Amino acid sequence: MTGRRKVTNVLCPLCGGETVPIEYGEPSAEGLEASDRGEVILGGCIVWDEMPTVACRVCDHSWVWK
Repeated sequence: MTGRRKVTNVLCPLCGGETVPIEYGEPSAEGLEASDRGEVILGGCIVWDEMPTVACRVCDHSWVWK
């Protein structure tokens, strides 16, 4: 899994909802637990340029946040 990206105070541009980082790659046990707690979204193992890095907890909108 890629390194955990800290996303703080990022609000959804569509609805203003709370966001959560999206992680790619094979998840570790810690990554699976973080996903179960709703702290990250697991984005899968296939990665390409400009993959979404953040998703909204409210409306499910996802986008690249740099």
